[in-house]
Parts: sequence; structure tokens; C-alpha cells
Amino acid sequence: MESPPDSASAAATAIRQRETVELRFEGMRLPSTGEPIRYLATAPRLCGGEALGSLGMPCIGEDAQPYDEAQLSLLQTFADQAAIAIESPACSRSWDSAPTTRPRR
Repeated sequence: MESPPDSASAAATAIRQRETVELRFEGMRLPSTGEPIRYLATAPRLCGGEALGSLGMPCIGEDAQPYDEAQLSLLQTFADQAAIAIESPACSRSWDSAPTTRPRR
């Protein structure tokens, strides 16, 4: 018997498939308010082909509808920008420690 989806399985699926996924939930609620989570869209944060994690966006409420293609595309854009922001400091640190050559005068 397959277990119901959760946020961890949504993240794992997005990372494995290397694309934004949306899962429908039944009976899952926000711990803070008790509101129902109906859908969870998750986009992988990829940099250089490596997965740095994922970014999820729950759709909350009794009457919640699935996200449309534009919203899912925007979520992927945010995830891509987050990956760049995470990776940039690591790249700049490696550039700072790289040997440099100076022109002779």
C-alpha cells in the first residue's frame, strides 16, 4: 500500500524529476491554523545540474484550486533565483581564493 503524499515526497519527486510538480492532498492541515492544505506545488532548486533543495508553495483552504501553468512557472523561476543566490556566495569565495596573476610593469 502506497503512503499518502506529504511535503517530503513532493520535494523528492520534484528533485528526482528535475521539474516542478503539484500534488493533491486529502486530510492534511496547517499545524498553526488547522486550515486544509489542498495542493502543494514544489520546484527543485538546481544549480549546475545539482539539486540544492526545493521550494514549495501550499494551496490552502476548503475551496482551493490547483495552480495554473503561469503560477507553476513563476514558482520555478523563484526556485531558480534561490539556487543562484545560494550558489553565488560559494562561487565568489572560490574566486577569492583562486591564484591571480598580475600584469608586469
